[in-house]
Amino acid sequence: DAGIEDLPDTLQPPDAGPPPSPLIVVTSSAESAAAGHAVLAEGGNAMDAALTIALDQIVHSAGSWNSFAGILGLVYVDGETGATHALHAGYRVPAAETDALTIPETGTPSGRTALVPGFMAGVEAAHARFGRVPFSRLFAPAIRDAEEGIVLSSTVATVIRQREDVLSRLPETRDVFLVDGVLPRSGERFRQPALAATLRAVANQGASYMYTGEWAERFVAQVQAEGGALAASDLADYEAVWADPLCFAYHDNRICTLGAPDVGGVALAESLLVAEAADVRGRGSYLESSDALYWLLRSQQLGLWMVYLPQLLPESPTFFTDRLEGVEASFDARLTRAQAEAVVGHVESGRFDRVLTEWSDAYEEFEARSHSDGIVVVDAEGNYVAMTHTINTSRFGTTGINVGGVSIPDSAAFQRGAVYLAGPGEPLPMILNPAIVSRDGAVRLVATTIGNPHYAMVSHLHGILDLGLDAAEMVDTPILDGDSPFQEFIRPGALAPGVLEEVRARGLPLREEAGIPRSFWLGISLGADGRTAGVTPSLSLVGGGVYPADDG
Repeated sequence: DAGIEDLPDTLQPPDAGPPPSPLIVVTSSAESAAAGHAVLAEGGNAMDAALTIALDQIVHSAGSWNSFAGILGLVYVDGETGATHALHAGYRVPAAETDALTIPETGTPSGRTALVPGFMAGVEAAHARFGRVPFSRLFAPAIRDAEEGIVLSSTVATVIRQREDVLSRLPETRDVFLVDGVLPRSGERFRQPALAATLRAVANQGASYMYTGEWAERFVAQVQAEGGALAASDLADYEAVWADPLCFAYHDNRICTLGAPDVGGVALAESLLVAEAADVRGRGSYLESSDALYWLLRSQQLGLWMVYLPQLLPESPTFFTDRLEGVEASFDARLTRAQAEAVVGHVESGRFDRVLTEWSDAYEEFEARSHSDGIVVVDAEGNYVAMTHTINTSRFGTTGINVGGVSIPDSAAFQRGAVYLAGPGEPLPMILNPAIVSRDGAVRLVATTIGNPHYAMVSHLHGILDLGLDAAEMVDTPILDGDSPFQEFIRPGALAPGVLEEVRARGLPLREEAGIPRSFWLGISLGADGRTAGVTPSLSLVGGGVYPADDG
Protein backbone atom coordinates (compact mmCIF):
# COMPACT_ATOMS: atom_id res chain seq x y z
CA ASP A 1 0.00 0.00 0.00
CA ALA A 2 2.85 2.37 0.68
CA GLY A 3 3.91 4.99 -1.82
CA ILE A 4 7.40 4.82 -0.36
CA GLU A 5 8.53 1.32 -1.20
CA ASP A 6 11.68 -0.74 -0.83
CA LEU A 7 13.82 1.27 -3.20
CA PRO A 8 17.56 0.86 -3.77
CA ASP A 9 19.71 3.15 -1.64
CA THR A 10 22.31 3.71 -4.33
CA LEU A 11 22.38 4.40 -8.04
CA GLN A 12 24.67 3.91 -11.01
CA PRO A 13 25.54 0.20 -10.94
CA PRO A 14 28.63 -0.88 -12.91
CA ASP A 15 26.56 -1.58 -16.04
CA ALA A 16 25.00 1.92 -16.07
CA GLY A 17 27.60 3.12 -18.56
CA PRO A 18 30.15 5.92 -18.35
CA PRO A 19 29.14 9.17 -16.65
CA PRO A 20 28.27 12.08 -18.92
CA SER A 21 30.48 15.06 -19.68
CA PRO A 22 29.76 18.24 -17.67
CA LEU A 23 26.54 20.10 -18.33
CA ILE A 24 24.92 23.03 -16.51
CA VAL A 25 21.42 24.45 -16.71
CA VAL A 26 20.47 27.69 -14.92
CA THR A 27 17.40 29.90 -14.73
CA SER A 28 19.41 33.12 -14.80
CA SER A 29 22.86 34.58 -15.56
CA ALA A 30 25.00 33.12 -18.32
CA GLU A 31 27.96 34.80 -16.61
CA SER A 32 27.34 32.81 -13.45
CA ALA A 33 27.05 29.58 -15.44
CA ALA A 34 30.41 30.35 -17.06
CA ALA A 35 31.89 30.82 -13.59
CA GLY A 36 30.62 27.36 -12.65
CA HIS A 37 32.17 25.83 -15.77
CA ALA A 38 35.49 27.41 -14.85
CA VAL A 39 35.41 25.66 -11.47
CA LEU A 40 34.76 22.33 -13.18
CA ALA A 41 37.70 22.96 -15.50
CA GLU A 42 39.93 23.52 -12.46
CA GLY A 43 39.05 20.11 -11.03
CA GLY A 44 36.00 21.03 -9.00
CA ASN A 45 32.89 18.88 -8.99
CA ALA A 46 29.18 19.46 -9.55
CA MET A 47 28.65 20.73 -6.02
CA ASP A 48 31.48 23.25 -6.34
CA ALA A 49 30.03 24.49 -9.61
CA ALA A 50 26.47 24.78 -8.31
CA LEU A 51 27.54 26.73 -5.23
CA THR A 52 29.75 29.06 -7.27
CA ILE A 53 26.87 29.74 -9.62
CA ALA A 54 24.42 30.40 -6.79
CA LEU A 55 26.72 32.92 -5.11
CA ASP A 56 27.34 34.78 -8.35
CA GLN A 57 23.69 34.74 -9.41
CA ILE A 58 22.75 36.82 -6.37
CA VAL A 59 25.28 39.47 -7.35
CA HIS A 60 23.83 39.58 -10.87
CA SER A 61 20.27 39.88 -9.57
CA ALA A 62 21.41 42.69 -7.21
CA GLY A 63 19.70 40.75 -4.41
CA SER A 64 16.28 41.10 -5.99
CA TRP A 65 14.85 37.62 -6.63
CA ASN A 66 17.43 35.85 -4.48
CA SER A 67 19.44 36.88 -1.42
CA PHE A 68 22.43 35.92 0.69
CA ALA A 69 19.91 36.12 3.55
CA GLY A 70 17.47 33.82 1.74
CA ILE A 71 17.06 30.04 1.65
CA LEU A 72 18.44 27.05 -0.24
CA GLY A 73 17.43 23.45 -0.86
CA LEU A 74 19.16 20.77 -2.92
CA VAL A 75 19.26 17.10 -3.78
CA TYR A 76 22.63 15.54 -4.61
CA VAL A 77 23.76 12.18 -5.96
CA ASP A 78 27.35 11.32 -5.04
CA GLY A 79 28.98 9.69 -8.05
CA GLU A 80 31.47 7.78 -5.90
CA THR A 81 28.93 6.01 -3.66
CA GLY A 82 25.71 6.36 -5.67
CA ALA A 83 23.97 7.65 -2.55
CA THR A 84 21.34 10.41 -2.70
CA HIS A 85 21.40 13.25 -0.17
CA ALA A 86 19.12 16.19 0.65
CA LEU A 87 20.13 19.51 2.21
CA HIS A 88 17.59 21.74 3.95
CA ALA A 89 18.73 25.33 4.49
CA GLY A 90 15.43 27.10 5.00
CA TYR A 91 14.40 29.82 7.40
CA ARG A 92 13.94 29.38 11.13
CA VAL A 93 11.43 31.31 13.17
CA PRO A 94 13.00 33.61 15.80
CA ALA A 95 12.60 32.06 19.26
CA ALA A 96 10.98 35.22 20.59
CA GLU A 97 8.34 35.35 17.84
CA THR A 98 5.41 34.04 19.88
CA ASP A 99 2.54 35.94 18.25
CA ALA A 100 3.03 35.22 14.57
CA LEU A 101 -0.50 36.04 13.47
CA THR A 102 0.11 39.70 14.34
CA ILE A 103 3.20 40.02 12.11
CA PRO A 104 2.50 42.96 9.75
CA GLU A 105 1.43 41.94 6.29
CA THR A 106 3.37 42.69 3.11
CA GLY A 107 3.64 46.41 2.48
CA THR A 108 4.02 47.45 6.12
CA PRO A 109 7.76 47.68 6.85
CA SER A 110 8.62 45.76 9.99
CA GLY A 111 11.59 43.88 11.36
CA ARG A 112 9.18 41.17 12.48
CA THR A 113 8.94 40.02 8.87
CA ALA A 114 12.62 38.95 8.92
CA LEU A 115 13.47 35.31 9.65
CA VAL A 116 16.71 33.48 10.43
CA PRO A 117 18.33 32.96 7.00
CA GLY A 118 19.66 29.63 5.77
CA PHE A 119 21.39 30.31 2.45
CA MET A 120 24.98 30.91 3.58
CA ALA A 121 24.91 28.14 6.18
CA GLY A 122 23.64 25.87 3.41
CA VAL A 123 26.48 26.84 1.09
CA GLU A 124 29.03 26.06 3.79
CA ALA A 125 27.39 22.75 4.76
CA ALA A 126 27.16 21.60 1.13
CA HIS A 127 30.79 22.46 0.46
CA ALA A 128 32.04 20.89 3.69
CA ARG A 129 30.47 17.55 2.80
CA PHE A 130 30.95 17.33 -0.95
CA GLY A 131 33.03 20.27 -2.20
CA ARG A 132 36.53 19.83 -3.53
CA VAL A 133 37.99 23.26 -4.30
CA PRO A 134 38.87 25.59 -1.40
CA PHE A 135 35.84 27.29 0.16
CA SER A 136 37.17 30.73 -0.73
CA ARG A 137 37.36 29.73 -4.42
CA LEU A 138 33.57 29.51 -4.57
CA PHE A 139 33.32 33.21 -3.83
CA ALA A 140 35.88 34.52 -6.32
CA PRO A 141 33.46 35.30 -9.20
CA ALA A 142 30.86 36.85 -6.88
CA ILE A 143 33.45 39.05 -5.16
CA ARG A 144 34.90 40.14 -8.50
CA ASP A 145 31.49 40.93 -9.98
CA ALA A 146 30.37 42.83 -6.88
CA GLU A 147 33.58 44.83 -6.68
CA GLU A 148 34.23 45.55 -10.36
CA GLY A 149 30.55 45.79 -11.17
CA ILE A 150 28.12 44.13 -13.53
CA VAL A 151 26.55 45.61 -16.63
CA LEU A 152 23.00 46.02 -15.42
CA SER A 153 20.49 44.09 -17.49
CA SER A 154 17.22 45.69 -18.50
CA THR A 155 15.36 43.16 -16.36
CA VAL A 156 17.21 43.98 -13.14
CA ALA A 157 17.22 47.70 -13.90
CA THR A 158 13.45 47.57 -14.30
CA VAL A 159 13.01 45.73 -11.02
CA ILE A 160 15.18 48.29 -9.24
CA ARG A 161 13.17 51.13 -10.70
CA GLN A 162 9.89 49.45 -9.72
CA ARG A 163 11.10 49.13 -6.13
CA GLU A 164 12.47 52.65 -5.75
CA ASP A 165 10.26 53.37 -2.73
CA VAL A 166 11.62 50.30 -0.93
CA LEU A 167 15.26 50.81 -1.92
CA SER A 168 15.28 54.46 -0.86
CA ARG A 169 13.59 53.99 2.53
CA LEU A 170 16.69 53.43 4.71
CA PRO A 171 20.14 55.08 4.57
CA GLU A 172 22.23 51.92 4.14
CA THR A 173 20.02 50.71 1.31
CA ARG A 174 20.15 54.09 -0.43
CA ASP A 175 23.95 53.88 -0.28
CA VAL A 176 23.80 50.59 -2.20
CA PHE A 177 21.39 51.57 -4.95
CA LEU A 178 21.46 55.33 -5.39
CA VAL A 179 24.39 57.40 -6.66
CA ASP A 180 23.82 61.13 -6.16
CA GLY A 181 20.18 60.28 -5.58
CA VAL A 182 19.79 58.47 -8.92
CA LEU A 183 19.07 54.78 -9.45
CA PRO A 184 21.31 52.82 -11.86
CA ARG A 185 19.98 52.32 -15.39
CA SER A 186 20.09 49.50 -17.88
CA GLY A 187 23.51 49.12 -19.53
CA GLU A 188 25.34 50.98 -16.77
CA ARG A 189 27.98 49.33 -14.61
CA PHE A 190 26.52 48.64 -11.19
CA ARG A 191 29.07 48.16 -8.40
CA GLN A 192 28.32 46.69 -4.98
CA PRO A 193 31.40 47.41 -2.82
CA ALA A 194 29.64 46.80 0.50
CA LEU A 195 28.55 43.38 -0.72
CA ALA A 196 32.06 42.59 -1.97
CA ALA A 197 33.39 43.31 1.52
CA THR A 198 30.78 41.03 3.09
CA LEU A 199 31.52 38.19 0.68
CA ARG A 200 35.26 38.53 1.17
CA ALA A 201 34.75 38.23 4.92
CA VAL A 202 32.65 35.09 4.50
CA ALA A 203 35.19 33.60 2.09
CA ASN A 204 37.95 34.14 4.66
CA GLN A 205 36.09 33.50 7.92
CA GLY A 206 33.35 31.09 6.84
CA ALA A 207 29.61 31.41 7.24
CA SER A 208 30.13 32.23 10.92
CA TYR A 209 30.70 35.85 9.82
CA MET A 210 26.98 36.02 9.01
CA TYR A 211 25.81 33.99 12.01
CA THR A 212 28.05 35.04 14.91
CA GLY A 213 30.36 37.69 13.46
CA GLU A 214 30.17 41.38 12.65
CA TRP A 215 27.52 41.00 9.95
CA ALA A 216 25.30 39.06 12.36
CA GLU A 217 25.56 41.85 14.94
CA ARG A 218 24.59 44.49 12.39
CA PHE A 219 21.74 42.34 11.06
CA VAL A 220 20.22 41.82 14.49
CA ALA A 221 20.60 45.51 15.36
CA GLN A 222 18.85 46.68 12.19
CA VAL A 223 16.02 44.16 12.45
CA GLN A 224 15.44 44.99 16.11
CA ALA A 225 15.49 48.72 15.33
CA GLU A 226 12.55 48.00 13.00
CA GLY A 227 10.68 46.13 15.73
CA GLY A 228 11.86 42.60 14.97
CA ALA A 229 12.07 39.67 17.36
CA LEU A 230 15.30 38.25 15.90
CA ALA A 231 18.12 37.77 18.44
CA ALA A 232 21.82 36.96 18.20
CA SER A 233 21.13 33.52 19.66
CA ASP A 234 18.78 32.71 16.77
CA LEU A 235 21.62 33.16 14.31
CA ALA A 236 24.22 31.44 16.48
CA ASP A 237 22.00 28.37 16.88
CA TYR A 238 21.20 27.99 13.17
CA GLU A 239 22.33 24.87 11.32
CA ALA A 240 21.58 23.66 7.82
CA VAL A 241 20.28 20.11 7.99
CA TRP A 242 21.27 17.03 6.00
CA ALA A 243 18.35 14.63 6.02
CA ASP A 244 17.26 11.54 4.17
CA PRO A 245 15.68 12.53 0.86
CA LEU A 246 12.05 11.73 0.29
CA CYS A 247 12.22 8.91 -2.27
CA PHE A 248 9.09 7.34 -3.69
CA ALA A 249 8.08 5.08 -6.55
CA TYR A 250 6.09 6.45 -9.47
CA HIS A 251 5.33 3.71 -12.01
CA ASP A 252 8.79 2.34 -12.85
CA ASN A 253 10.68 5.40 -11.61
CA ARG A 254 12.33 6.32 -8.33
CA ILE A 255 11.94 10.04 -7.54
CA CYS A 256 14.02 11.65 -4.77
CA THR A 257 13.29 15.14 -3.48
CA LEU A 258 13.27 17.12 -0.23
CA GLY A 259 11.39 15.50 2.65
CA ALA A 260 10.49 16.70 6.14
CA PRO A 261 10.60 19.34 7.50
CA ASP A 262 9.87 20.83 4.07
CA VAL A 263 6.55 20.49 2.24
CA GLY A 264 7.32 20.87 -1.48
CA GLY A 265 8.51 17.28 -1.83
CA VAL A 266 5.50 15.69 -0.15
CA ALA A 267 3.19 17.85 -2.30
CA LEU A 268 4.95 16.53 -5.39
CA ALA A 269 4.74 12.93 -4.21
CA GLU A 270 1.10 13.30 -3.22
CA SER A 271 0.08 14.70 -6.59
CA LEU A 272 1.93 12.03 -8.55
CA LEU A 273 0.44 9.25 -6.43
CA VAL A 274 -3.04 10.65 -7.13
CA ALA A 275 -2.16 10.85 -10.85
CA GLU A 276 -1.11 7.22 -10.71
CA ALA A 277 -4.29 6.20 -8.84
CA ALA A 278 -6.37 8.04 -11.47
CA ASP A 279 -4.38 6.41 -14.31
CA VAL A 280 -3.49 9.75 -15.88
CA ARG A 281 -0.79 7.99 -17.90
CA GLY A 282 -3.34 5.70 -19.49
CA ARG A 283 -5.68 8.53 -20.55
CA GLY A 284 -3.41 9.94 -23.27
CA SER A 285 -1.95 13.41 -23.78
CA TYR A 286 -3.51 16.17 -21.70
CA LEU A 287 -3.29 18.40 -24.77
CA GLU A 288 -5.60 16.09 -26.69
CA SER A 289 -7.72 14.29 -24.10
CA SER A 290 -10.10 16.16 -21.79
CA ASP A 291 -10.09 13.15 -19.47
CA ALA A 292 -6.29 13.25 -19.11
CA LEU A 293 -6.34 17.03 -18.68
CA TYR A 294 -9.08 16.84 -16.04
CA TRP A 295 -7.27 14.29 -13.88
CA LEU A 296 -3.83 15.87 -14.28
CA LEU A 297 -5.28 19.16 -13.10
CA ARG A 298 -7.05 17.42 -10.20
CA SER A 299 -3.81 15.75 -9.10
CA GLN A 300 -2.00 19.10 -9.19
CA GLN A 301 -4.71 20.78 -7.15
CA LEU A 302 -4.58 18.12 -4.48
CA GLY A 303 -0.89 18.53 -3.67
CA LEU A 304 -1.12 22.31 -3.58
CA TRP A 305 -4.35 22.29 -1.62
CA MET A 306 -3.30 19.78 1.05
CA VAL A 307 0.21 21.07 1.67
CA TYR A 308 0.47 24.79 0.96
CA LEU A 309 -2.95 26.30 1.38
CA PRO A 310 -3.77 25.04 4.90
CA GLN A 311 -0.97 27.31 6.09
CA LEU A 312 -3.24 30.21 5.18
CA LEU A 313 -5.85 28.96 7.66
CA PRO A 314 -3.64 28.39 10.72
CA GLU A 315 -6.57 28.64 13.11
CA SER A 316 -7.90 25.43 11.54
CA PRO A 317 -5.00 23.31 10.26
CA THR A 318 -7.30 20.26 9.96
CA PHE A 319 -9.85 22.10 7.80
CA PHE A 320 -9.58 19.61 4.95
CA THR A 321 -8.93 16.37 6.78
CA ASP A 322 -11.93 16.96 9.04
CA ARG A 323 -14.13 17.05 5.95
CA LEU A 324 -12.71 14.22 3.85
CA GLU A 325 -13.06 10.67 5.11
CA GLY A 326 -9.92 8.58 4.72
CA VAL A 327 -7.67 11.61 4.22
CA GLU A 328 -5.08 12.40 6.89
CA ALA A 329 -2.64 15.30 7.21
CA SER A 330 0.52 13.45 8.24
CA PHE A 331 3.35 13.09 5.75
CA ASP A 332 3.19 9.31 6.09
CA ALA A 333 -0.50 9.24 5.16
CA ARG A 334 -0.01 11.53 2.19
CA LEU A 335 2.53 9.11 0.78
CA THR A 336 0.22 6.09 0.65
CA ARG A 337 -1.67 4.78 -2.31
CA ALA A 338 -4.67 4.17 -0.05
CA GLN A 339 -5.02 7.89 0.57
CA ALA A 340 -4.46 8.67 -3.11
CA GLU A 341 -7.31 6.32 -4.01
CA ALA A 342 -9.51 7.93 -1.34
CA VAL A 343 -8.86 11.33 -2.88
CA VAL A 344 -9.81 10.06 -6.33
CA GLY A 345 -13.07 8.84 -4.84
CA HIS A 346 -13.77 12.25 -3.28
CA VAL A 347 -13.18 13.91 -6.66
CA GLU A 348 -15.53 11.51 -8.41
CA SER A 349 -18.25 12.02 -5.77
CA GLY A 350 -18.02 15.83 -5.86
CA ARG A 351 -17.03 16.01 -2.19
CA PHE A 352 -13.59 17.37 -3.11
CA ASP A 353 -15.10 20.43 -4.81
CA ARG A 354 -17.60 21.10 -2.06
CA VAL A 355 -14.84 21.26 0.55
CA LEU A 356 -12.59 23.28 -1.74
CA THR A 357 -15.38 25.80 -2.32
CA GLU A 358 -15.94 26.03 1.42
CA TRP A 359 -12.25 26.79 1.88
CA SER A 360 -12.33 29.42 -0.87
CA ASP A 361 -15.25 31.14 0.86
CA ALA A 362 -13.26 31.22 4.11
CA TYR A 363 -10.12 32.76 2.73
CA GLU A 364 -9.11 35.28 0.10
CA GLU A 365 -7.47 34.27 -3.16
CA PHE A 366 -4.00 32.81 -2.73
CA GLU A 367 -1.17 34.69 -4.39
CA ALA A 368 2.33 33.29 -4.76
CA ARG A 369 4.94 35.92 -3.91
CA SER A 370 8.25 34.10 -4.02
CA HIS A 371 11.04 34.49 -6.58
CA SER A 372 14.05 32.30 -7.02
CA ASP A 373 16.88 30.78 -9.04
CA GLY A 374 17.38 27.17 -10.07
CA ILE A 375 20.59 25.30 -10.91
CA VAL A 376 21.14 21.80 -12.31
CA VAL A 377 24.67 20.42 -12.75
CA VAL A 378 26.00 17.11 -14.04
CA ASP A 379 29.76 16.57 -13.94
CA ALA A 380 32.12 14.08 -15.60
CA GLU A 381 32.30 11.91 -12.47
CA GLY A 382 28.60 11.19 -12.25
CA ASN A 383 27.78 13.72 -9.52
CA TYR A 384 24.34 15.32 -9.91
CA VAL A 385 22.95 18.47 -8.26
CA ALA A 386 19.43 19.90 -8.38
CA MET A 387 19.17 23.14 -6.39
CA THR A 388 16.85 26.07 -5.81
CA HIS A 389 17.75 29.19 -3.83
CA THR A 390 15.46 32.13 -3.29
CA ILE A 391 14.64 35.37 -1.50
CA ASN A 392 11.22 33.74 -0.90
CA THR A 393 9.25 36.97 -1.19
CA SER A 394 8.61 39.72 -3.71
CA ARG A 395 11.73 41.10 -5.38
CA PHE A 396 13.86 42.86 -2.73
CA GLY A 397 11.06 42.37 -0.21
CA THR A 398 9.19 45.41 1.07
CA THR A 399 11.08 46.53 4.18
CA GLY A 400 14.16 47.89 2.40
CA ILE A 401 16.53 46.60 5.08
CA ASN A 402 20.02 46.01 3.69
CA VAL A 403 23.01 44.87 5.74
CA GLY A 404 26.47 44.92 4.21
CA GLY A 405 25.03 44.93 0.69
CA VAL A 406 22.68 42.01 1.48
CA SER A 407 18.94 42.47 0.85
CA ILE A 408 16.94 41.27 3.85
CA PRO A 409 13.74 39.40 2.90
CA ASP A 410 10.36 40.00 4.55
CA SER A 411 9.29 36.39 4.08
CA ALA A 412 7.21 36.17 7.27
CA ALA A 413 4.86 38.89 5.99
CA PHE A 414 2.93 36.62 3.62
CA GLN A 415 3.55 33.37 5.53
CA ARG A 416 2.21 34.30 8.95
CA GLY A 417 0.12 31.15 9.09
CA ALA A 418 3.12 28.97 8.28
CA VAL A 419 5.21 30.79 10.90
CA TYR A 420 2.43 30.27 13.43
CA LEU A 421 2.13 26.56 12.68
CA ALA A 422 5.91 26.07 12.74
CA GLY A 423 6.27 27.71 16.14
CA PRO A 424 9.00 29.81 17.81
CA GLY A 425 12.52 28.63 17.07
CA GLU A 426 11.38 26.00 14.56
CA PRO A 427 12.16 25.54 10.84
CA LEU A 428 9.76 27.23 8.41
CA PRO A 429 8.87 24.54 5.84
CA MET A 430 10.07 25.29 2.30
CA ILE A 431 7.94 24.61 -0.78
CA LEU A 432 11.03 23.80 -2.89
CA ASN A 433 11.03 20.48 -4.79
CA PRO A 434 14.33 19.79 -6.58
CA ALA A 435 14.20 16.22 -7.86
CA ILE A 436 16.44 13.47 -9.18
CA VAL A 437 14.73 10.62 -11.01
CA SER A 438 16.27 7.20 -11.58
CA ARG A 439 15.15 4.07 -13.36
CA ASP A 440 16.84 0.66 -13.44
CA GLY A 441 19.46 1.93 -11.00
CA ALA A 442 20.68 4.87 -13.10
CA VAL A 443 19.87 8.58 -13.01
CA ARG A 444 17.49 9.53 -15.82
CA LEU A 445 16.46 13.08 -14.94
CA VAL A 446 17.82 15.92 -12.80
CA ALA A 447 15.47 18.88 -12.40
CA THR A 448 14.34 21.80 -10.30
CA THR A 449 11.83 24.65 -10.42
CA ILE A 450 11.19 28.28 -9.58
CA GLY A 451 8.06 30.43 -9.44
CA ASN A 452 5.20 28.09 -8.62
CA PRO A 453 7.34 24.97 -8.10
CA HIS A 454 4.42 22.59 -7.66
CA TYR A 455 2.62 23.12 -10.96
CA ALA A 456 5.94 23.27 -12.81
CA MET A 457 7.33 19.99 -11.47
CA VAL A 458 4.13 17.93 -11.67
CA SER A 459 3.49 19.01 -15.27
CA HIS A 460 7.03 18.39 -16.45
CA LEU A 461 7.46 15.05 -14.69
CA HIS A 462 4.17 13.88 -16.16
CA GLY A 463 5.27 14.90 -19.66
CA ILE A 464 8.67 13.28 -19.36
CA LEU A 465 7.86 10.15 -17.34
CA ASP A 466 4.38 9.42 -18.70
CA LEU A 467 4.27 10.88 -22.21
CA GLY A 468 7.84 10.01 -23.20
CA LEU A 469 9.10 13.55 -23.87
CA ASP A 470 12.65 14.56 -23.02
CA ALA A 471 13.72 17.74 -21.23
CA ALA A 472 14.27 19.75 -24.41
CA GLU A 473 10.89 18.75 -25.82
CA MET A 474 9.05 19.30 -22.54
CA VAL A 475 10.13 22.92 -22.02
CA ASP A 476 8.56 23.77 -25.38
CA THR A 477 5.30 22.03 -24.45
CA PRO A 478 2.47 24.11 -22.93
CA ILE A 479 1.82 23.15 -19.30
CA LEU A 480 -0.96 23.62 -16.78
CA ASP A 481 -0.02 26.70 -14.80
CA GLY A 482 -1.50 28.84 -12.04
CA ASP A 483 -1.29 30.11 -8.46
CA SER A 484 -3.95 28.01 -6.71
CA PRO A 485 -6.91 25.69 -7.35
CA PHE A 486 -9.44 27.19 -9.78
CA GLN A 487 -6.85 29.80 -10.86
CA GLU A 488 -5.21 27.59 -13.49
CA PHE A 489 -4.55 28.47 -17.12
CA ILE A 490 -2.82 27.17 -20.25
CA ARG A 491 -1.31 28.79 -23.33
CA PRO A 492 -3.88 29.84 -25.96
CA GLY A 493 -4.23 27.33 -28.78
CA ALA A 494 -2.41 24.58 -26.87
CA LEU A 495 -5.37 22.25 -26.56
CA ALA A 496 -7.07 20.19 -29.25
CA PRO A 497 -10.53 21.45 -30.33
CA GLY A 498 -13.20 20.86 -27.71
CA VAL A 499 -10.86 19.85 -24.89
CA LEU A 500 -11.07 23.14 -22.98
CA GLU A 501 -14.86 23.22 -23.22
CA GLU A 502 -15.15 19.62 -22.01
CA VAL A 503 -12.96 20.28 -18.96
CA ARG A 504 -14.93 23.40 -18.11
CA ALA A 505 -18.16 21.42 -18.40
CA ARG A 506 -16.81 19.14 -15.66
CA GLY A 507 -16.52 22.08 -13.25
CA LEU A 508 -12.95 23.31 -13.76
CA PRO A 509 -12.74 26.99 -14.81
CA LEU A 510 -9.49 26.48 -16.73
CA ARG A 511 -8.71 29.51 -18.88
CA GLU A 512 -6.34 30.38 -21.70
CA GLU A 513 -3.71 33.01 -20.96
CA ALA A 514 -0.74 34.30 -22.93
CA GLY A 515 2.41 35.94 -21.59
CA ILE A 516 5.12 34.97 -19.12
CA PRO A 517 4.21 31.87 -17.08
CA ARG A 518 4.03 31.58 -13.28
CA SER A 519 5.83 28.23 -13.23
CA PHE A 520 9.37 27.63 -14.47
CA TRP A 521 11.36 24.42 -14.83
CA LEU A 522 14.85 23.33 -15.81
CA GLY A 523 16.34 19.91 -16.16
CA ILE A 524 18.60 17.37 -17.85
CA SER A 525 17.32 14.09 -19.28
CA LEU A 526 19.82 11.22 -19.43
CA GLY A 527 19.43 7.89 -21.14
CA ALA A 528 21.15 5.18 -23.12
CA ASP A 529 20.54 7.12 -26.32
CA GLY A 530 22.04 10.35 -25.05
CA ARG A 531 20.82 13.36 -23.12
CA THR A 532 18.94 16.58 -23.61
CA ALA A 533 18.57 19.65 -21.41
CA GLY A 534 16.09 22.46 -21.27
CA VAL A 535 14.86 25.49 -19.40
CA THR A 536 11.52 27.32 -19.66
CA PRO A 537 12.12 29.53 -22.74
CA SER A 538 11.02 32.83 -21.20
CA LEU A 539 13.93 32.62 -18.75
CA SER A 540 16.20 33.63 -21.62
CA LEU A 541 15.19 37.17 -20.60
CA VAL A 542 17.42 36.84 -17.54
CA GLY A 543 20.19 34.79 -19.12
CA GLY A 544 18.82 31.35 -18.34
CA GLY A 545 19.83 28.43 -20.50
CA VAL A 546 21.98 25.37 -21.06
CA TYR A 547 25.78 25.61 -20.84
CA PRO A 548 27.70 24.71 -22.89
CA ALA A 549 25.03 25.51 -25.45
CA ASP A 550 26.06 22.83 -27.95
CA ASP A 551 25.12 20.15 -25.39
CA GLY A 552 21.52 21.38 -25.16
